[in-house]
Amino acid sequence: MEDFFKNVSRYPRYLISITLGIFYSLFLLVKPLLNRPLTAIA
Repeated sequence: MEDFFKNVSRYPRYLISITLGIFYSLFLLVKPLLNRPLTAIA
């Protein structure tokens, strides 16, 4: 696992794209809930 972080630190562009991909997929999962305000509040 330590080697993984060393390799990722060499490639910040990949780290940024992976992070954005994770947030984008989470956003797509939450987006249907935001269309219904009651479920977003609860």
